[in-house]
Amino acid sequence: MKRISAAIAVCLLACATAFAQQDPKDAPASKEDVQRYLEVMHSREMMTQVVDAMIKPMHQMLHEQYMKDKDR
Repeated sequence: MKRISAAIAVCLLACATAFAQQDPKDAPASKEDVQRYLEVMHSREMMTQVVDAMIKPMHQMLHEQYMKDKDR
């Protein structure tokens, strides 16, 4: 039953996006529109935070792996 519900939901989403894109008045987003959107969403700051959060654990993991493998 869950598979059928999921399949129906996917079909409805696909149909909704198809109808949403048929309006000829809506022009595709320009490069400036996309850049403005990313600026408004603070994407650069979020990416910097994600990278900063990932660097220390990755460095520690690589160091531990190196220490484990250096004796071989």
